[in-house]
Order: sequence, then C-alpha cells, then structure tokens
Amino acid sequence: PAPCRSIFPNNRADFLRRFQFQTPPQVTFLWSGNWRDTEASIIKGHVCSGPFTVDGVPMKALDADAQLTGHLLSVTNLVLTREEGDVKGNLAYDGQAQQMQGAIVSTANPYELAKALGTNAVAAIAPYQFIQPPKLILSGILHFRDDSKTRVFGRIEGSHLYYWRMHADSVSTDIAIRQGYVGLTNFVARIYAGELSGTGEFFVNSEGTHYNVNGRIEKADLQLFTESITRTKPKSRGLASGWANLNGVA
Repeated sequence: PAPCRSIFPNNRADFLRRFQFQTPPQVTFLWSGNWRDTEASIIKGHVCSGPFTVDGVPMKALDADAQLTGHLLSVTNLVLTREEGDVKGNLAYDGQAQQMQGAIVSTANPYELAKALGTNAVAAIAPYQFIQPPKLILSGILHFRDDSKTRVFGRIEGSHLYYWRMHADSVSTDIAIRQGYVGLTNFVARIYAGELSGTGEFFVNSEGTHYNVNGRIEKADLQLFTESITRTKPKSRGLASGWANLNGVA
C-alpha cells in the first residue's frame, strides 16, 4: 500500500512508509466526503494481511476494522498476530495531536511491540526482562510528540521476570506508566522459593533507575536471595519472613 500514499492529499498517508508487506494486504473500504475538504472525508473499511513488518519489526498477520475521519483514525476488532502471541483490542490515533489512545490485551513480546511504536517505550521497559512474553492488559494514551503526556495503566501477569540482580518465578501486578516512571500496586511474586507482595516505584533518569519497593516477604530462601544480590556465596541459611523496604539505584 505504500505507493498508494500519493493519492492522499497533504501527505496524510506518509505513515504507510513504515509498513512493508510480503504480499499486498486485502483492503475493502467505503469513501465518502469532499476531496478538497479532507476533514469532511470519511473512510470506513476492513484490513486483512499476511506477514509484514513495521519499522523492521516482523508481524505474522493483521485483521481489523478501521475508520478514518479527517485526521482521526480508529481501529476496532484488532487482531495483530506474531509468532509468540497476539494483540487484541481497539485503538484511536489523532494525526494532528500525534497521540494514540486505546485498550489492548497482549500475549506478544512487549519489547518488539515497543520498537514498532517508535517512542521511548523501549527505554521505559528495558530494565524488566521476561523470559516468556507476559500477558498485558493495558489502556491509556501514548503521545508521540511529547512523552510527558503519555499515561498507561493496566495489569501484567507473567513468569521468569529479571530486574537488575533479582529474579521472580512468577509475577502479577497492576501498573502505571508515565515519562520516566513505573508504579506497581497489588504486586505478588514468587521469589527465591517464597513470596513477595506489596508496591514499587521506579524512576528512570540519566543516573539510572531509582527504585523504592515496600513489601511483605514470606518464607524466602535467605541464601538464594543474598547470593542473587551480592553475587557471592553467603554463609547465611534459613527462610526469611517480614516487611522489607528496598531503596536504591540500579
């Protein structure tokens, strides 16, 4: 579809340059309005595609309903498929404000999806590495021109999370994201043969990631925990339970 962008006035379809399809997608649409008044135009349609890339990030398939009204693009009944999972939901993109809002449920690799968004999302989630893609339930606004206006809320459920020197076998939490900030509430994780529950805040700047975690530890293996943090063989043994506050820079 990239060559088709020339038929749209005022460079309204330049975003198509980001897409590369192995075979042309199937697109059906109904167009109504005034060609000279793009804000009065309404395009409704359906898109179905096989393998393609977005800024080099591979996707397996796409199926969605879409409507373009002036500078507002809405996508409903979205199913975006990758090898490891998919993304389902509804999105709305404002071309003038350069912001996108919506709600999705994803089992795809969040790091690859962040690359496709073309924002600072990659830097925001890079410290938190899942061996297997987690389940994400997210809603909010991504602002591509001004990151300070980005607000994302939702829930994460996953396994084998690595952060700094810490590892969790499983984790579930509510999450809030804005520029340079990640907040966790209702956090529950299986760590070092025990359980950690509580809240956490992470502030990212040029010095690194400042973290403040408050939680309840239940029967965590003290030797495994100490060895993970200090990278040395500790002499301590036993199970640790109690309240903990972790505050520092990673």
